[in-house]
Amino acid sequence: MNDIPVYLLQDYLPEGAEDFYILDCGPIAQEHATLHRHDFYEFYTVIRGEFVDECNGRKTPMQPRATHIARPQDAHRIYCADPASGGLMRNIAVSAAAFEARFAALCADDERARKKLADYFALKDETFADYLLKSENALLHYPARAARFILGNLLDSVLIERFAMPDDTAAPPWLKRLVRDMRIPDNFVLGLE
Repeated sequence: MNDIPVYLLQDYLPEGAEDFYILDCGPIAQEHATLHRHDFYEFYTVIRGEFVDECNGRKTPMQPRATHIARPQDAHRIYCADPASGGLMRNIAVSAAAFEARFAALCADDERARKKLADYFALKDETFADYLLKSENALLHYPARAARFILGNLLDSVLIERFAMPDDTAAPPWLKRLVRDMRIPDNFVLGLE
């Protein structure tokens, strides 16, 4: 275990940047993916294609919208299931201090939330659309202060969806549609005929 390389955030940050780093990862072949750890958190989301994340000895397939938060203690490697597919994954690295501050502000001392950090999840449609728009903007302007602010906002959005919003994944489709339709103003303003 001691021979696993540890990547340092400071090695990736350009001059003047702090706390956040963003990059797109293309279709990495399995034989080129290196098992590693890092001194930072990273959250990555599949944009297109299918990836496999090997984290702490467990292989997890990741489809578009799939997201994972790798913690500093995790040993992992990520590769594209089919490198010829043109897969794309967006990776955002966050200093441990910045991540822990934001996580603590939302979850305080919630041990269940801390354990849930290791789980994989899919961003909901609205969050994924927002993630794409803001992360593209951050990529275009990184390392400017505005881009770093956007990356902090993206992290907050992901943490809020993951830890503060009710989990409705177990709800049946008809109930999800009903709840969505209840938000349409005409359905509650006009009432029944």
